[in-house]
Amino acid sequence: MAKKGSDQAREFFRSLKRSDKPKPIYIVFGEETFLLDLAMKELVQLVLPGGINDFNYDVFYAREVDVHKVISACETLALFGGQRLVILKDIQWMSASDLKPLTTYLDNPSPSTTLVCHGVTATRALTKTTGFYRKAKKVGGVQEFKALREWEVGRFLRGQASKRQLNLTHEAEEALIGSVGTDLATLDMALEKLDLYLGAGEGVREVTEDMLQEVVAATRSHEIFELTEAIASQNLARSMSLLDAMLEQGQRGVGINLMVARQMRQIWQVQVAMSKGMGKSDIARAAGMNPYFVDRYRGYARRFKASKLRSALAHTLKTDRLLKSSRLSDRVLLEQLVIAVCTG
Repeated sequence: MAKKGSDQAREFFRSLKRSDKPKPIYIVFGEETFLLDLAMKELVQLVLPGGINDFNYDVFYAREVDVHKVISACETLALFGGQRLVILKDIQWMSASDLKPLTTYLDNPSPSTTLVCHGVTATRALTKTTGFYRKAKKVGGVQEFKALREWEVGRFLRGQASKRQLNLTHEAEEALIGSVGTDLATLDMALEKLDLYLGAGEGVREVTEDMLQEVVAATRSHEIFELTEAIASQNLARSMSLLDAMLEQGQRGVGINLMVARQMRQIWQVQVAMSKGMGKSDIARAAGMNPYFVDRYRGYARRFKASKLRSALAHTLKTDRLLKSSRLSDRVLLEQLVIAVCTG
């Protein structure tokens, strides 16, 4: 019997921990960005245990670079010996013809370089039938991180809680998923808040539903819901006002963008489910959400054209990249996002 996606992901992380020599190529992709980010951290640690420097590390974006420049970086020897790490992001945007030179490179890859191809597939799927994909599976490692459904998230939540010496009661676990949703990064942030609230203690600290409601009720914050509502209504003035208030409260740009992206993605999932004539419970399962929120998201979905939702998701992915790499302020980048989504 084939392993489930979550089991395959766990085995992938175990294999990285056990490995003492990186493979020449890895492809990591999927909708679950928290696990993707974790995979990238583990791969960097595996390939460059001594740390990153300007001579052993390159990052390229598929839609902005000639693939031959990527190959040239792979074939460049690391200064002072050792391993080189070359990362190619947005791999899902490359066509089979774009990937042919990389397929040829894999016939005789550099023994001192590991190429890591990364793709977030929330808005565009990665084609798995290319010669490049098949060759990468043969000579390297390939792992897809699918978005976990609500009923799959419990194991992740318990594992992350255990790392912080927290023990969630069954009621607290259900309440947390119900109020925050199934986005793993958001759940992890909620656990961090609980950890700080309870403070240091001896041994494992139990988290009850009452504690959870007190501490994390606002994790899926009212401002985020209001911001999503304003964006869905194309109310630019209201959206900008809410964004300003959230930034003034000290909320991080990456977190705001993450929550907006999650909301846009779930609106899109609900819209697709509605187009198939699904009922409320089926929509909840398809979108991985608590049935309580379905009616709200149906309303959002009716306000967006499908093309506008795809564009909004693409803008959130671009904003995420810029928030982590650009010198522009969080405020400027998020204002650009809101303007693009509300007026695009």
